[in-house]
Amino acid sequence: LKVLFSEESPGEPTAWLWDFGDGGSSTSQNAEHIYTEPGTYDVTLTCSNMAGSATYTRHSYITVLEPLKADFSANVTEGRKPLSVIFTDRSSGSPASWEWDFGDGGSSREQVPTHIYQDAGTYAVRLSVSGDAGRDVNEKIGYIRVIAPTPVVAGFAANATGGRAPLSVAFTDGSEGDPGSWSWKFGDGGTSNEQNPVHVYQKPGRYTVSLSVVGDGGRDTVTRDGYITVLGPPSADFTVNVTRGAAPLAVQFRDTSSGEATFWLWDFGDATSSNEQNPVHTYTTAGNYTINLTVGNAAGKAIAVKEGYISISPAPTVPAPARPPSGGGSGGGSGSGGSGGSISAPPDPGWTAGPVQTDTAVPGGDHDHGDRSFGIASPGGTIRLIVAGSAGGPDIAEVTIMAPGPGDIPLAPDAHTFTGHACTIGPGETVFASLVTLAFNLTAEEWTAVSSGEDGPAVQHYNQSTETWEEIPIDLYQETRSITAKIAHPGLYALFVRAPPDDVDDAVAAMPEPDPAHMQLIPGLFALGIVAVVILVYIRQTRP
Repeated sequence: LKVLFSEESPGEPTAWLWDFGDGGSSTSQNAEHIYTEPGTYDVTLTCSNMAGSATYTRHSYITVLEPLKADFSANVTEGRKPLSVIFTDRSSGSPASWEWDFGDGGSSREQVPTHIYQDAGTYAVRLSVSGDAGRDVNEKIGYIRVIAPTPVVAGFAANATGGRAPLSVAFTDGSEGDPGSWSWKFGDGGTSNEQNPVHVYQKPGRYTVSLSVVGDGGRDTVTRDGYITVLGPPSADFTVNVTRGAAPLAVQFRDTSSGEATFWLWDFGDATSSNEQNPVHTYTTAGNYTINLTVGNAAGKAIAVKEGYISISPAPTVPAPARPPSGGGSGGGSGSGGSGGSISAPPDPGWTAGPVQTDTAVPGGDHDHGDRSFGIASPGGTIRLIVAGSAGGPDIAEVTIMAPGPGDIPLAPDAHTFTGHACTIGPGETVFASLVTLAFNLTAEEWTAVSSGEDGPAVQHYNQSTETWEEIPIDLYQETRSITAKIAHPGLYALFVRAPPDDVDDAVAAMPEPDPAHMQLIPGLFALGIVAVVILVYIRQTRP
């Protein structure tokens, strides 16, 4: 600060001495001095002449101000929106006024303003200050960084998801995005707004748990169906698809227990067992079998016992079927019903007399019935039946075996070719009292065609309810060129070759021409040789 001092003392002094207060001095009458440091200074003037001297001091006469320099700071320079920032003036030079520009369109004239940034982004802040010392500006580029909050994503875990009642479960919030509030639903009517609640389930059952969270990043809900399983003691029970039949008999057992069982132990009564929930077991020996099912979970166990539940009769003896040397037709299907039915050719296949009856004992020791053996001739061969009826009384029901008409054979399964051999056995909605043997008797050419392939023939039953073919086990008899299958109920049965049609063209080309009359019935690989036959047989009536 440059200051010009003027002497105005009376008495006509002839000498002067200035003391400027900062260590500087002068002997000029009118002195000039430069102050280089801010501060407040006393100035003293001493004047003298021949008559004497006098001193005069002015205290705090000169004030040298600090230069204005704008500066500022903020309590936070980065954060998630909305971001509240307190700005503090750090300017030097004693400014008297302030002008703030926050970079987002906001401004202020306060010395220490507070500003809220609503949108994500990077902002420059500018401060202009003014005062006696002048004016200065300070701008800080990219000083404030506002971040968009992380989206809220709900998540949780539990220290236990299963156990016996009462079950105490500690839930842990695992949500992302820093939520600020929580809303739990435990599936049994219980709720909580704690971040990490503990809930006690009092009753057995499966419970769905949901968590809703809210934060700066929005809101989200996660639901876990059947997340908590509270166990009570189980109650054991089971069913089967069949309770009686001839050996070997495959039985499908199905667990119908209640109470969330976690383990199963089956005792089939023949010294075998299983730990599967729904096992299939085959009985190979005649007898009556008691079934035990033990089920359990963490809360306890239970046992179901059914005495003599499965009854197995001896396996029937099935002679190998043979094609009669004569009798018309080019092959066909034939069937038998009753207790252990079978098929074979008679010594004289040409006979067409009415049924021939013979009485025998019923397998299994059923003393309320007798057995009758009937033989009925057809152009495709002879059917020999073991028919069970009331001893000495009339037969109960009838079974029909006939050739399907044109268009009655549904589309063959994938990778199968229809051979032309098929039959429809009726009536529907029934089951045989025991397994029946169905035989397809082939010519030498037909046998070569169906048996020379890599995968061989297949007998399939058409399921009307699912509209699909279902394969059943077969036996092949090369010496009689017969293919047999054990069937349990009437329906449509057909013989197929396990190969697409293109793969059997060569075999077809080598076969003799079929009877044109049969070709009108079912066009296919072979001609169909079975005609309608009505037989009497004992059956058990059932409905789905």
